[in-house]
Amino acid sequence: MLTSAECRARAEQKIAEAQLQLRHKRKLRGDAECWLVLADRMERLEASVGRSHGVAINKTLGDDG
Repeated sequence: MLTSAECRARAEQKIAEAQLQLRHKRKLRGDAECWLVLADRMERLEASVGRSHGVAINKTLGDDG
């Protein structure tokens, strides 16, 4: 599974391609937007998973925090 950072890198790549390939600029910019939407969703998922793992680790270590 890709990380949010990898999705953002792919978006940047598509933007760079759009600047070089003017004929396909609109499609490539649209692709970049899709990668950014995916990156945002992955970021939220990563944060959610990080929080749940943090709670599990704290309970394992005996910390109620």
